[in-house]
Amino acid sequence: MRRKYLCGIALILLSLSTVISAQTVDPYILSLTDASGGTGVPLGIDVFLESNAGQVQGWSFGVCHDDEVLEYVGAIEGPATLTAKNGAPADFTMVNEVVGGMTMGTVICFTACATLPQGMYELLEISYVPIASAGTSTSVSFCSTLGFPVIHTVVVVNGASQIPTQISGTIDVVSPNDLVIGTAYGPPGLTVSVPVRLTSVVPVDGIQVAFTFDPAVLTLVSVDPVGPALNADFFALPAGLAPGEVGFGLVMDISPPLDNQLPSGDDIQILDARFEIAPGALAPLTSTLAFAPSVGAPPLSTTLVSGQTQELPNLFDGSVEVVDYRPFVRGDCNHDQIVNIADGITSLYYLFVGTVFPTCLDACDVNDDAFLDTADPITIFSYQFSGGPPPPPPFPVAGIDPTPGEGIGCDGDIDDQ
Repeated sequence: MRRKYLCGIALILLSLSTVISAQTVDPYILSLTDASGGTGVPLGIDVFLESNAGQVQGWSFGVCHDDEVLEYVGAIEGPATLTAKNGAPADFTMVNEVVGGMTMGTVICFTACATLPQGMYELLEISYVPIASAGTSTSVSFCSTLGFPVIHTVVVVNGASQIPTQISGTIDVVSPNDLVIGTAYGPPGLTVSVPVRLTSVVPVDGIQVAFTFDPAVLTLVSVDPVGPALNADFFALPAGLAPGEVGFGLVMDISPPLDNQLPSGDDIQILDARFEIAPGALAPLTSTLAFAPSVGAPPLSTTLVSGQTQELPNLFDGSVEVVDYRPFVRGDCNHDQIVNIADGITSLYYLFVGTVFPTCLDACDVNDDAFLDTADPITIFSYQFSGGPPPPPPFPVAGIDPTPGEGIGCDGDIDDQ
């Protein structure tokens, strides 16, 4: 009986030991942060020391990288290194660039007057420039192979070197360029324009784009280059587009010296895609315009070309919002398709006599200030007879109010509140 009791105690102690062991943390951990950035654009990663045992007197390490993916720019001491000696910089810090990476060696105090207690410390900030194409991923890791003599990756505690746990970082090379499908809105039956905009840090020689839409809601009317893309030597839609597909290819210059390019810049419109909203579409409805892996036959995919480099830029989908708004002409208060003195008089009768009730009050809000008052007929009279400014859009042709939501609508549409 006693023997069974002792065996039970032993099993319990073994279980407790296992649990405690599983919860034990590494005394010292060196880690590199992750980062992402575009080709040719500087980025930074940080070196951290997690000390779970304290008494750190110094450290040394090497950081290796792939020279075909990253170019080392430099490194600066982190906040912990600059305050390690009781709030002052460490007595000795040396950072060197070597083939394949960089090294760092630090002694906090030559006379052991200061150590780092337990905590998390930022030791170094390292800068790189990605030189590989977008889509490349690379590891940046601690190593003990750099320098002459070789710099080993260690943490110094009580005068002895300890090998810390080492956690590598990952750098993803991403495109610094954006391609954005915009948004448009309108009621069923209206044709709307959707912009496609480009943000690029480099001039662009050519671009091809592929996206899709819901043919039950939208019908493609036209696809046209705009802005600087109007100067393209070549623009075409691919053959074999299926219903619900949009694609185009654009080359800015096809003759030497090939110096005609889309300029670098932010949010430059390069395309206007026009869609007719199905007359039977039920508002409210959001119909997505989404980039696709490819469209057409043979397949065409989205690609950005600059010189000998091509890449997939960051893609942002768009949409067409189907809304219950009615088109109108601003200033056409009497709804006779003409803006003249009669509209000003109609407005006055509505405001002060109460015998006229316009079907589209938004058209009577001539100055588009979201109020119906005497300023509106005055705006019409001023435009007609005194050389005043014309009414804001939609004018002189019918369209959707570009400033919806003020509670003044037409024919009981969604903006009538």
